[in-house]
Amino acid sequence: MAVADKYDLKQVVGRGSYATARLAVERASGRHFACKSIEKKGLSADERRRVRREVSVMYHLAGAAAPRHARREGFE
Repeated sequence: MAVADKYDLKQVVGRGSYATARLAVERASGRHFACKSIEKKGLSADERRRVRREVSVMYHLAGAAAPRHARREGFE
């Protein structure tokens, strides 16, 4: 299931070197989340390693409280 199937993606709330964060509203519950989309295309091996580490840290910080899509959905 794609993120857009479960969440309404709203306005951009932040931008970084590799990612854009948007407000995401879960359709089923109306709960609000930040959805960070990371552009992997064109990243060097070192940049991909750093992105993987960031995803790992976010996953660890979110723990069981984060919905599945807010964890590692679509990251290879």
